[in-house]
Amino acid sequence: MGSLAKSVIESSVDRLTMLSKAIEEKTRILTDTLRAKGLGAPSYQANGLSDFPLNEVGDEAIRARQEIVALTKELHDLVLGPRECLKTVAWDVSRNCQIFDLWRIPLAGSISYGDLAVEIHRLSGTTIIPSDLRRLLRLSIANNIFQEPNIGSVAHNRASLLLLDDAALANWVAFFTMDMMAPIANTVAAMKKWPGSQETNETGVNITFDHKDSFFDHLQADEARAKRYAIMLQSHGSREGYDISHTVLGYPWARLGASTVVDMGGSEGVVSFAVADEFPQLRFIVQDLAGMRTPEAMDKIPKHLTNRVSLTTHDFFQPQTESADAYLFRHIFHAFSDKYTIEILRALVPALRPGARIIINDIVLPVPGLLSQLEEKSIRTMDVLMKAVCNSREREVDDWKSLFEQADKRFRWQGAWKSSGKLWFIESTWEP
Repeated sequence: MGSLAKSVIESSVDRLTMLSKAIEEKTRILTDTLRAKGLGAPSYQANGLSDFPLNEVGDEAIRARQEIVALTKELHDLVLGPRECLKTVAWDVSRNCQIFDLWRIPLAGSISYGDLAVEIHRLSGTTIIPSDLRRLLRLSIANNIFQEPNIGSVAHNRASLLLLDDAALANWVAFFTMDMMAPIANTVAAMKKWPGSQETNETGVNITFDHKDSFFDHLQADEARAKRYAIMLQSHGSREGYDISHTVLGYPWARLGASTVVDMGGSEGVVSFAVADEFPQLRFIVQDLAGMRTPEAMDKIPKHLTNRVSLTTHDFFQPQTESADAYLFRHIFHAFSDKYTIEILRALVPALRPGARIIINDIVLPVPGLLSQLEEKSIRTMDVLMKAVCNSREREVDDWKSLFEQADKRFRWQGAWKSSGKLWFIESTWEP
């Protein structure tokens, strides 16, 4: 064996040891913090914690946890080896089989697969033979959903109970396993059929369902799917790093003084409510489509903010009519291709006055290798997902700068910076 080959072998073995030691070190930091503060860790026991108490452990423990996730993933993959990892990626698609009527399983205790099949048929009319029910549930159990306390009987664990207790989480799981599996699988086919397309109706969704609707029109055509998506978004917004608090704290709102901010595509106004609470000198106009302006939504404006936050109707593809000091787009443009993002920016021009700020709070793609593997995987997944559903994309800093330049030369680039969360701030001003 040559010296080079021997060196490669030794370094690869040393890497396993190094990862193991690093995991031990980071785990000690995390567990010492939990014990010192009298906090528990998540568990799959039915009464266990479902999340780490991140708000109570401090930055060092949070970083340690993130590093543990990345390090254990690398160790797991190296011990499997590249060949087995590739097999596992393909093989694991089977784990997404729909779970049958999990709410029929007793909240406490267990039920046999045969009795569960009978109960499902009695209550829903769905027929499934016990052996098929058992194979699906045992696959879920292998993925830490449900448990089999006695051979032949199934019971809830913490993960399956979450699907009952947390409607947003349950709809997140259902949306991706029921509604998105096939469109994602057809994304490459859509790329081949419509190379470089920026149109919202030339995607994996269109190939899967054989129609010419955009993704959002596709959602609205099916009431159950639309409801799933709407509820799912609550879980998306609550993911670590996406909380509204990062928008409140990450931008120097105080420097705007007594200004009016137009919250573009601001839905029911929750972002504007949060910022207005912290910065009483600001006034907000929340714009969205007419369908968002239901009586229930209008009633959600906090009483103490009714004189500073208003919910209005506007389509941001149409010329803007509100002349304001700033225009906020929070997590909006990632759902639109460059072609349509430029249209939205140009639609602002009729109302812009000198010095008006365009404030974007959105994802910025990093240079490869800059983030942890976990974060890198998450953001790259989102990038492909946006291509799959609406031919949009996540963008690097230079991509954002280019959008303003293409929209109008009178936009003056002010820069981009990362806030405390996952989203960045991107800013430009209007200088005619």
